Amino acid sequence: MKKTALHKDIYRTITGTLPRFLSIFFIVVLGVAFYSGIRVTQKDMHITADHQFDGSRLMDVKVMGTLGISEENLTALRKLKNVQSVEGGHSVDVIARKQGSDEEHAIKVMGKTDKLNQITIIDGKLPQASGECLVDEWYAQQNDLKKGDVLNLSSGNEDDLKDTLKDTTYKITGIGSSSEYLSLALERERCQALLWCNHQNFPQISIQKFI
Repeated sequence: MKKTALHKDIYRTITGTLPRFLSIFFIVVLGVAFYSGIRVTQKDMHITADHQFDGSRLMDVKVMGTLGISEENLTALRKLKNVQSVEGGHSVDVIARKQGSDEEHAIKVMGKTDKLNQITIIDGKLPQASGECLVDEWYAQQNDLKKGDVLNLSSGNEDDLKDTLKDTTYKITGIGSSSEYLSLALERERCQALLWCNHQNFPQISIQKFI
């Protein structure tokens, strides 16, 4: 290609101010790369989260009742349009203390479900018998908990916890995580950890989850 006066002038300008040219060039490259990464990452994050939620059958809606929800309520929920599955659940906030330790933590005890909100097992197994539990991974790491450790639960006040839970001593059978609580950042002020046990440890149905 024949060189023109314009081409020569552009060449002299670039070579005469090469450091400035390279700085502007790399700033533009980094800006384009950063913008492209954000556009691609957003979609990938949605796909990854959706895959995780579908794999664990995460609920779409939670229905809560302060006085408990009866089987008649569950039947009514199942009859609603576009409801694919309904499952009863339980939860209660308690104070936990590792046996042999004086340190106490506020935790949320939940009954493990059979269909919805499936737990990802990281180590060990799901609780099978009364007095067994599975704890969340973060709580186990922060407090050096492992399979076989025993947790003592209390209400934190004068109320008898046995009105809510049949057992107050639980042996850890596993460590896991749940899509329902991918992050406890918003829960840390009142709940420091999660614990799952069998529904048989609860006297009545208190929370329903359905999709």
